[in-house]
Amino acid sequence: MRFSGSIYLPALLAGFFAFFLVSHACSASQQDCNSLRQDLEFRQTELTSYLDALGKSRNQQDSLLLGALNHKIDELISQIALLEEKMANCGESTEQTRIEGFSSVKSEEGKFATKNCGELRKTLVQLHRKVNSFKRRENSLLSDLTTAEKNELKDADQDLEKIRKILNSRCTVSPPQNSLKQRLR
Repeated sequence: MRFSGSIYLPALLAGFFAFFLVSHACSASQQDCNSLRQDLEFRQTELTSYLDALGKSRNQQDSLLLGALNHKIDELISQIALLEEKMANCGESTEQTRIEGFSSVKSEEGKFATKNCGELRKTLVQLHRKVNSFKRRENSLLSDLTTAEKNELKDADQDLEKIRKILNSRCTVSPPQNSLKQRLR
């Protein structure tokens, strides 16, 4: 009996040690995935700012500035591609974050569930213009809306409200682009 007791203790210690190593490795990989995700988001926002700067500088004929911006954009694209390859190993953790954001949206309307915030904002602007044009025609003295157009207006109004609700729940408000808008807030 004494011999069997001495076997259980090392086996118990080995099991505890193995559990500790596995749990520590999982938490370290989760931290690596989080840091990769943050770095990827930073690079993407940096790329967006450089693309905006390139678009604004197209009016100027400064070839050195355009060359520098294009070079930096190429570097950022290659860095983002490398980070996305590294993120492929973090597939389970990224799926969990995506599913959490879509849960309330999928129950409301499936066609907006796969769109990101930028696409939703573009759709919101398009629907807003559509609704405004229909309402102007509805109030016009020259012509009235047909029943098909009235139904389309009703559907567009409903989609507009759904997108507003989704944007409020899922997307943050973008910061003001210039100092005047900041002061007026």
